[in-house]
Amino acid sequence: MAKKDKDLEFGFMGEVYITPIKHIDHTDLTYWEDNPRIYNKIRRKTEESPIIQKEIQNFFFSKDVAWTRELMALIIKATRVNEPLFVQFSEETKTYVVYEGNTRLAAVRRILQDNINHKVPNDLPCRIIPPDVDQGVINAIVGQAHLKGKKDWDAFEANSYLYREFIYRKEQGATDQEIYVSLKGEFGVAQSKVKNAIKTFEFMNKYNLTETHWGVDKYSHWEEYNKLQAYQTFNFFNDIKQAESAGIKVTQKDAFDKAIIKMVKSSSGPISYRLKEDLRLIGKATETGNFQPIESILKGEKLEDAVAKVDEDRQDVIALINNFHKKIQGVPHNAIKSEIASDSKFKKKVKFIKVFLETMIDIKKAAADQVEGRGVQPFIPKDPKKTATIPQTWFLAGLLSKLPSAPKEIIQRNRVQKYFQSKVDSNELTQGKVYEISKYVYDNSKVPEDILRDIEELTD
Repeated sequence: MAKKDKDLEFGFMGEVYITPIKHIDHTDLTYWEDNPRIYNKIRRKTEESPIIQKEIQNFFFSKDVAWTRELMALIIKATRVNEPLFVQFSEETKTYVVYEGNTRLAAVRRILQDNINHKVPNDLPCRIIPPDVDQGVINAIVGQAHLKGKKDWDAFEANSYLYREFIYRKEQGATDQEIYVSLKGEFGVAQSKVKNAIKTFEFMNKYNLTETHWGVDKYSHWEEYNKLQAYQTFNFFNDIKQAESAGIKVTQKDAFDKAIIKMVKSSSGPISYRLKEDLRLIGKATETGNFQPIESILKGEKLEDAVAKVDEDRQDVIALINNFHKKIQGVPHNAIKSEIASDSKFKKKVKFIKVFLETMIDIKKAAADQVEGRGVQPFIPKDPKKTATIPQTWFLAGLLSKLPSAPKEIIQRNRVQKYFQSKVDSNELTQGKVYEISKYVYDNSKVPEDILRDIEELTD
């Protein structure tokens, strides 16, 4: 072990720690087995318990870790490791455990082992963590290096660290909020990110997903699934009795979670983004009472088959009406009346909403109200030559498509509305014409021949 070069300070939670630098031979250094990268990845690839140092060395040169070979080239070019490792002496092994810098140690050992033409020395610069420094401070050293510094951890590694750090501090007696504040201050990590890490790892631990290599590789899927606003909706179907109350029979607890896990594990499973977007749609459908997509997933069908059972237009309409209903209840009636009386454009919008919704509820009655003055006298518009409005095109489309005598293969509501819309765009459909069509329908209970012919020609 080489001479002491200089002392450096490391600050944490109001305390200052002296970490003197020494150059230590690589044979006196050992890998940290609880390194987030090692702890949750190497243990999936080896049956050795505890992990042996050789397994850790091999891990850094596996196909999943390309950075080590890139680092070798940089070290050879620089002729040395310039950034010190953080180490602490272990009385148990009589070696220095490398808490930060394991990849650099692996790169140097491979350079020395392969006898590459180089000038890299056998020793590495190390900052010595005092023996009385506890694991909490050591974790902070590692976290600051990777979460605020190099940021070379992947999503699984970074979130694994946050989860384990949260648990460690919780065990030390800190409250959740205290931990969120401290992690943000130390590493710049938002509270929402920590909460997501906790939820995701609790899910993975529950289903032993950290115990398999493929489970770790699919981390982004589990994260997206647990971040969904609809997760609580899906969780409803994990309970056998609750699922049965919705008319869905399941044979095991946590059936929905397990169906998602099986889907993701499949070779034809969705990418994480597709899982998030499709489940978001399925969540909306479920909240409006459409359980068909849920049943599809529980039966083991593909995600695209499940999402095909979602009627997006229906979900959007229900969400719109629910939001409108919720908001309008808090508006003072006098304020609405006052605005109607003082603003003609506002009044026109309110009238459109009224007519449109009445049409949706009872088309025949709405038409009678519009055309026949609520059963008193036929309503003739003040300006018959004025171009018809968009709401009137929908009114006519609904009126014609609901006629029992209308040929359904031709008179479809959306198609008819587009026909009348084209007439509005060309200024051919006037207010007076709307009245004439409506009056004809109620006098004859059939679609006017010229309109039927025009629409039929459009479909040919």
